[in-house]
Amino acid sequence: MCAVDDPWALVPTGLADPGLRVAAESLLSLAAGLLDAERQGAGAPLRAWTDRRRASGWAPADVDLQSLHHVEQEIP
Repeated sequence: MCAVDDPWALVPTGLADPGLRVAAESLLSLAAGLLDAERQGAGAPLRAWTDRRRASGWAPADVDLQSLHHVEQEIP
């Protein structure tokens, strides 16, 4: 695991770093929960995106943050 003293040091490893991956998944889960609190089911698109990324192993070449734009459009 990379040291977190300098967050920019994590950029090259991205979500391949276990600690950063856990933190990212926790934040995405929290965000989906907050969306659901506003409107039941609103977090489903974000959860689906997260599940697809997790299934890909969060491979840096596979993570397309532009795909989040589509998730944003799906949230009611």
